[in-house]
Amino acid sequence: MDVRKKHREFCDLLGNNLRSKIVVKLLDGAEFTSDELLVYVNKFNLEDDYKKSIINKNLTGLKDLGFAHKRKDGHKTFWTINQKNKFISNLIKLMRAPKNDNTNFDGIKEKKKNKTTDEWSEIVMEKINSIVTSRDLSFTPKNILETGIDISNQRLYQILIRLMSEDKITKRKDIDGEYILILE
Repeated sequence: MDVRKKHREFCDLLGNNLRSKIVVKLLDGAEFTSDELLVYVNKFNLEDDYKKSIINKNLTGLKDLGFAHKRKDGHKTFWTINQKNKFISNLIKLMRAPKNDNTNFDGIKEKKKNKTTDEWSEIVMEKINSIVTSRDLSFTPKNILETGIDISNQRLYQILIRLMSEDKITKRKDIDGEYILILE
């Protein structure tokens, strides 16, 4: 799929203010009637209310583009998002992905909360306890980092020095770079 086609799909889906409101509601994952969608989109409309015919026209357009499904049940028509559409499924994955950039919903960068030395000591001890076994109490800083802990090497060594001063761990004398957990 080329960039122009992706751009066209994006504009078809979200380029219209009304249509984007409909899509956002359909992304909730439930089925909605056009009446329910009409009430939802008119909550945001500061001018004249949308008419049901305009809602139905946009829903039909979304269906024709492959973004929505239509299901009839008696006199009622229910609409859902087409999760099998690759563009929609990727959009859903993107929306559900964890945020890693510390940006809040206003677009303002939030300051990352630094952990205290006590908090890091507790976290590192939990990781050490998950690494060592009853037969082998030794570990390396690399073992700790491989657990997926988000700590710099420098900070980890500071914490290890603190844990040694608290007699929770000790350095191995025979193997450089290894530590041993001290059992209480």
